[in-house]
Amino acid sequence: STYCFFEIPELLKFVFFVFDRDKRGFVTQSEFRLLIDALHNHAVSTNVTFALNRWQYGKDGKFYFRELVRMHHQFPSVLFPAFRLQS
Repeated sequence: STYCFFEIPELLKFVFFVFDRDKRGFVTQSEFRLLIDALHNHAVSTNVTFALNRWQYGKDGKFYFRELVRMHHQFPSVLFPAFRLQS
């Protein structure tokens, strides 16, 4: 029930840290794909596919929280289902 009271920064942190399974401060590309599949029920829309195809991972292949925030600002449809859960 607390989830429904999260503001945007808190919700983004929650989503990120749920999928940072080993709590190293980043998610791998495969963990990120699990996040996207879970949020979209394995039915990713054209808009989300477009965003994912345009997104550049770091040279190390890791996805850090700050990148999740940047992605949310550039492509809000990618994480929209996490916010929809609140309504």
